[in-house]
Formats: sequence, C-alpha cells, structure tokens
Amino acid sequence: MTARAVAVLAGFVSVAALSLATDQALHLTLGASHALALSYRLFYGVLGGYITARFAPYAPIHHAVILGLVASVLSPIVTTGPAWYLIALALTALPASALGGVLYCKQSRDQRERSALKALSNPLLFPYTFHLPECDDFQAPDFAAPSSSGSTPPARSKNPFRGS
Repeated sequence: MTARAVAVLAGFVSVAALSLATDQALHLTLGASHALALSYRLFYGVLGGYITARFAPYAPIHHAVILGLVASVLSPIVTTGPAWYLIALALTALPASALGGVLYCKQSRDQRERSALKALSNPLLFPYTFHLPECDDFQAPDFAAPSSSGSTPPARSKNPFRGS
C-alpha cells in the first residue's frame, strides 16, 4: 500500500471510528438526534482532512479532497436516517475534509516560516547577517494629487527586492 493510500485511509478510519464511538455514546445517553450527529460529523470530517493532510507525502489538500470524495460517496450508503440527513452528509463531507487540509497547510506553512527564520538567524549556519523585510519596513506611496505649487509627482520609494 502506498503512502498516499495510507494517508487517506488514516483519515477515513479516524473519522469512522470517532463517529461510531460518538454515535454509540450519544445513543445510550440522549437518544438519536440527527442534527447533533451532523454537527459532530462535520467536526470529525475536518479532523479527518487534517489527519489525511498530515500523513500525505505531498499535495496535502489534494489528499484531503480525495478523502472528502470518498466520504461523500460512502457515508450516505453506510448510514441510516432521514433523507435530509443523508443528503447533508454527502454535501458536507467534501468541504469539511478540504477545510481540514487547508488548516493543516496553514499551520505547517507558519511552522516552516518560523523554523526558516530561526535557521537564518543562526550565525553558525549563516555567518553573514542580512535584513529580512518586515511589514513595517515598507512605506505606502503617496497618491495624493500634486499641490498647486509644483507639478512634480511624489517620490517613489525603493523596492527592497530589486536591490536598487
């Protein structure tokens, strides 16, 4: 089995196990409520997309979308309930799973940026210091109309990425 299939299977098994366990626990205590079941299955769908994206060898959102497609097809088939509930499960599985993949990508991008900045600031790895531009380093150009005293346009600030 490839790493791609393992990633999708891990997300699917986690969603299925959590959904079945919660179904059993709530059925024993509260009885059957399809609206409540839909709400926690949405949450578990996001979690499954996150898990799939985490274990995906590459293209994490792509793998989370595959999980959402599989869940959209299988969940109405293996689940019982009123028609609105089955339709809602089929329609919400894909967006919930994709959201989990997007959340993983956002978190991992932030972590990569922090670790890259930490590595760049290490004097043993990079003995030459340089300045990474921050948001406060840029000045917005002044697009105000030229004053009546002069018709020269406002001076443009230098672009820090062009080196001029």
